[in-house]
Amino acid sequence: MARAVAYAAAQPMAIAAQQAPAFPVVCETLTSITGGDPRVIAEVLAATKGEQSAALDLLQLREVVATAADGIYNRPDVLDPTAKLASDDPSVALYTPTITQKRQVGPGPAPRWLDANDRTYAGRSTRAAASTSSGCSLAADALRQGQAAVVLPASAQQVELSAVAAEPDLGGTFSKEECQLRAAELREKRDAALRQAAVSARRYRGASAALGGAASVYAEEARKYDVAARRWQMRAASALVEQRQTDLAVDGHVSEMERIDLHGLTVHEALTVVQQKLARSRPGGARTFLEIITGRGVHSRHNVSVLRPALVRYLQQRGYTVDSTSNPGALYVKQAR
Repeated sequence: MARAVAYAAAQPMAIAAQQAPAFPVVCETLTSITGGDPRVIAEVLAATKGEQSAALDLLQLREVVATAADGIYNRPDVLDPTAKLASDDPSVALYTPTITQKRQVGPGPAPRWLDANDRTYAGRSTRAAASTSSGCSLAADALRQGQAAVVLPASAQQVELSAVAAEPDLGGTFSKEECQLRAAELREKRDAALRQAAVSARRYRGASAALGGAASVYAEEARKYDVAARRWQMRAASALVEQRQTDLAVDGHVSEMERIDLHGLTVHEALTVVQQKLARSRPGGARTFLEIITGRGVHSRHNVSVLRPALVRYLQQRGYTVDSTSNPGALYVKQAR
């Protein structure tokens, strides 16, 4: 993914976006919102040709990939383990320290040779993937908290969501259109706050911290609007699936199994809906109790579905038996093994 971003940032239109007067100010604003590395943010913003919303989505996608890939996303490049090729300084010195340790090995568990906080690849490889107190991945928590307008790659080794996928009850029932309208309103407020943050950062550049603090206030406001907008977008996806089920019932469709249609949903939206359905279902025996309509991927890039493999992996990781061969447009889920 990093190489794809670097390639996009090197394109002529991306280079032209970097020359815009407002580019450094936008970078500072995004840095204050995300707390990320300014160099990474500048590269991502260039790759998106200066589009702030797209840059935010891409930065969040990087975090999802980083934690979904078993905690090894940031390991050294196997073709450049010393990072000399990635350095801007051609004269960078290569230094590989060698540490010799002697330990008495007796009965019991094998000794730990590296410190628990060791930052090297070997140190990271001896640690379990980062997790929260509930045992869910950090990526899952980020998604549950509303950072959901990203597509989780189907190739991720772990497909995790939080134990409780449902959003807090906001009261009442909303249609898909109402949820989308609310999400659009919040995105407009987010963009307005981002513009205010950029203006404040430009106006008070070099001024006292008290004067420049207005930019941080607007940036935090933009972040909150962004989180709320993503939550409403997720509610819109759930409302769409519920409406499709209602339409099937009205049309007289009768089936021994529950059917959910996930056409048009992102991977994260689909995973969240499926988790909600599984939490409410009470399957018995070895029969098929859930039919998931995924489509054939005709509208996906290269006509390859990204939804099916992500759902299959997610379900199999939880012990469910999934029939993905009988119907190229659907998955049939059986009782957990």
